[in-house]
Parts: sequence; structure tokens; C-alpha cells
Amino acid sequence: MGIGKTIKRTLSGMLFIVVLLTMVPGTSFAAGGSLSAPTAVKEFEYDSTGKAAVGKVQFTFQANADGTYQYKITDESHVGLTNTGEWITVTSVALRSSSVLILYAGHNVTIQARAVDSTGAVGETAVCSITELSSETDAFLSSGAITADQRMLITYAMNEAGKPYVYAAGGPDAYDCSGFVQAVYKKMGITIPRVSGSQATAGTEAEPDSLQPGDILCFASTVGGTSVSHVGIYLGYDKFIHAPRTGDAVRIATLEGSYRSRLVTARRFLASNEIGAFVSRMYELALGRTAGTDEINYYVNLLSNRSITGADVSYGFLFSPEFINRALDNEAYVKVLYQTMMNREADAGGLDHWIGLLNGGVSREYVFQSFVMSAEYTGICDSYGIDRGDKILTDARSQNPGLTMFVSRMYTEALGREAETAGLEYYADALLNGRVTPVQAAQNFIFSPEFENKNLSDEAYVKILYRTFMGRDYDQGGLDYHLDRMANGTGRADILYGFAYSPEFQGIIASFGLK
Repeated sequence: MGIGKTIKRTLSGMLFIVVLLTMVPGTSFAAGGSLSAPTAVKEFEYDSTGKAAVGKVQFTFQANADGTYQYKITDESHVGLTNTGEWITVTSVALRSSSVLILYAGHNVTIQARAVDSTGAVGETAVCSITELSSETDAFLSSGAITADQRMLITYAMNEAGKPYVYAAGGPDAYDCSGFVQAVYKKMGITIPRVSGSQATAGTEAEPDSLQPGDILCFASTVGGTSVSHVGIYLGYDKFIHAPRTGDAVRIATLEGSYRSRLVTARRFLASNEIGAFVSRMYELALGRTAGTDEINYYVNLLSNRSITGADVSYGFLFSPEFINRALDNEAYVKVLYQTMMNREADAGGLDHWIGLLNGGVSREYVFQSFVMSAEYTGICDSYGIDRGDKILTDARSQNPGLTMFVSRMYTEALGREAETAGLEYYADALLNGRVTPVQAAQNFIFSPEFENKNLSDEAYVKILYRTFMGRDYDQGGLDYHLDRMANGTGRADILYGFAYSPEFQGIIASFGLK
């Protein structure tokens, strides 16, 4: 390799880095003469934040009689790519020039090219190594900001660049627009319709202002038209690749001007990276371990084709034996809900609210369902292109949190112990269905042998009634009033009835939807 030169320039808010590599003339071959290594031009495209979108390497060959060239991609970061590490032969008919354009989205990639003569002798190889990325860009690509499937599909699509447009052709040497799109997706193992009009109604609709690499762009033939007559594959950063028309070839275009105004819809067949990140969070934050690729892809595929919902996945993780066995306290549980479902840390007010409900006896399923039904989680699922879903709660203690907390107070304040789930469920169900009134439930606790065996003083008794019925501490005036009555002969049962039929407690009962 001879001289290396780097040129940087800014176009339309994007920074282009072009590396020109001039190759030393190649070796002479007895059969085929001197076949020099081609010159290579490597170009990466960045957005304004320095994130690499797509790259290309263009090899230009000296004229030779055969017009046959080979290139090879070796991808250390994408070992699953078909033909990686294999020489691929391209003829001048397919090239329509003496240059071959190899386009790729990725990193740690080596691309090589060489000429071949009629005897099969090969010339000197030109080598371009895609490793000259900034640390920020390398971290961006390594983090999965572009998913493995998106990178693979982009690579398949861009490696068809230069092949001619032929009406009704579906490859491998020529394409029409929909034939090109179908063929690229077929290499991914994804079957889509053959014609553009049918492609425009398949898959999931993608919003034009939130396009993802791999989305199919569907265009009308006229501005404002609604009938789709042309399609292409979105690459990222307002670039797409397509087979335009007779006399042209598969190439990259910019989604602006006429193309932007003729865009009818966009269709998505690949999962957006946010879905993978959502699943990864469940493994890492709910189960405390890193998921394998197969585990992530399993859920991503089900979510993407809407076979399951976001609520299904979240519930499956957060109520799995593996998660339950972690024995998290209520605070840790709520923090996991925020991190996994909202992708953020809990705010202090929200954290206190949910912990208060859980400490008051409300079920974790109820809190989970409240997260699922929130506007925030709904918006997140919508942005991922997945169904939010729902969680139907059937247990009685999850139907009315205020009522459940009242029953829980009977246990904690009157009996001085945590409520057992069966007891909470029994009383919540009995109260909801009218088999027991709130006053009768209170009597069952206050007049139980377990409570009476505490042998509480009158003062302690009245203080417990405040916390049990009113859910608050006593006020001094009220305490003095009740103690004075008891000192003058009023029994404990009458004091209880005074609390039970007070305007304050009746208002609490009304808030439960009970009488």
C-alpha cells in the first residue's frame, strides 16, 4: 500500500470522512500479464452526533481484457453474514463500469478486491480495513444502536449496488424495484410479497418521522398520490437504496424533494432496536443476568409480530419463579418496575406512592397492572411498535386498593402482625360482595380472642381504633373525649360503634364504593 490521504467535509449537516488509498502496482503474471491492485476509496457517513450510519468502499480497476473482478468481506463483528470471508466474482456486465462499489454498515470489517485474468491468475489485492472509527462511533455500533439484523439487511442490500434495473427481474443479476426489495429480505429468511402494492400493506406501518434502517419505503408515482408504484429500503440518516428505473442501476438516493413528497407509507419487518433493549432490560434488571442472543431474539420476534404483548413479557419476567426467588423488598420491586417498564429511575413521589400501597397490603399484581395501564408505558409500547396488552386481575385484594388497605390495617394495627394473603383475600372478597360490612369486619378483629388477649389499656385501645378505622394517628382532643366517656362507664363496644358510624369513617367507606 502506498499513500494514504484523509479528507473531511460537511454536507447538509453530515460529516463525511473519505480515505483515499493509492495502491502500489501489482505483480506480473506469465499468463495474464500485469494485474495491478485497484485503487480504493473508503467513505463513512456520520450524523451530527458522530454516529456512523453506512459506509462504502469503491474499488477502481485498471482496464483489462477480461473485465472480471473479485471482492471479499471479512467481518469480525458479524460472523453470521453470508459469504463473509469468501471471494465473490463480479463481471463488467454487472458493474457497467470498471469499478465495484461495496457498501457496509458495521465495524471491524476488512474488504479486499482484486482483478482476475482469463487463465484464473489473480492480481495484487487492495485492502481496506474499516477500523478507523472514533471511540464514540465504535461504542455506538458495538452497543447495538443498529441491530444485528438491520446491519445484515443493509449489507445485503448495498452489496447489490450497481446491478442494472430490468423490469420484472428479481435477481440475482438484475432487479426491478420490488424484486430487489423482496430478494434482499429473502436473504434474511423473511418472505414478503413480490409487487410494490402488496409490499405497501404488509408488515407493520412505520411512522415517517421515526424510520428505522431496513424499513421499506413505498412511493407514489406523483406528488400527493396514494397508489404505490415504487419501493426502496431505508438505510438511515435520510438515505435509501433502490432499483430506480430502466437504464439505471441499484443505487443509494436521498429521501428529500420529490422522493419525500411522494412517500405514501413505510413498512417494517425488522424489530427496532428498542424492542431488543426492552427484552435485555428484563433479563438484566429483573433476573439479574445477561441474556443470550437466542433468548432476546425469541421475545423480539414474538413482540414484533404481535404474538405476545409488552404486558405478557413483563409479567412473565416479573412474576417468574426466578424473579420471585430473589425475594426483593417492596422498594426494590417498585424500582425494578420503573427501570424495566419505563426505562428510567423512579421519581421520589411515585416511589413513595407505590411503596405505600404495597406496605398497606395491596398486591404486587395490582401495582404491576397500574404500570401497564399508565400513559407512560402505553406511549413506550407505541413507540416500539408493539402491543401494550393488559393484565386482568382476578384476586379480590387487587380490585379495590383502599378497601384492601383497610383490611390490612386490621391485621397490623389490631393484631400487631402482617396479614396473611388468604386472610386479606377472604375479607376483601366478603366486603366487596356484601357478605360482611366494614363494621362487622372491624368487630371480628377487635373482639377476637387474639386482640382481647393483649389486655390493652383504654388509651391504647382508643389509639388503635384511630389507626384502624381512620388510617391516622389520634388527635389529642378526640383521645381525651373518648377516654372521658370510658371513665364514665361507656363500654369498648360503644366506643367502637362511635368510630364506625362517625362522619369521617363513613366518608372513608364511601371512597371504597361501599355503604
